[in-house]
Amino acid sequence: KCVIADESHNLKTWNSQRCKIAMPILTKAERLVLLSGTPALARPVELYSQVHVLAPKLFGNYTNYTKRYCDPKFKFGRRDVTGLSNPHELHANLRQIMIRRLKCDVLHELPAKQRMVVPIVKITDKALIRDNQELI
Repeated sequence: KCVIADESHNLKTWNSQRCKIAMPILTKAERLVLLSGTPALARPVELYSQVHVLAPKLFGNYTNYTKRYCDPKFKFGRRDVTGLSNPHELHANLRQIMIRRLKCDVLHELPAKQRMVVPIVKITDKALIRDNQELI
């Protein structure tokens, strides 16, 4: 009923295998939260799969989205959608579905970093390596 997808920026390519597998699960969820610490600010096309699954009516289909926000150009017989157009409108629409928290705003809520030295032992015994292959 509820899906929380961390590292959702990995869904940036709408026709990738990862997206094709994830999208049916995400679209069937009654509640959906996409988490990412890596905003895709440079290329709006990389946001399409995420925003489409969250608010399909707000952003429309891929063609309409890229026409509106990706400054499409024809280069070498192909449609290049790596640009940006209508940034103010895009940001206004993103504010309806996205919460952006900066590190400086939430750092005080995080626990202190813990650093530790973890010794690594080089295994040279071939029998030990063979017996523990699934761990290596």
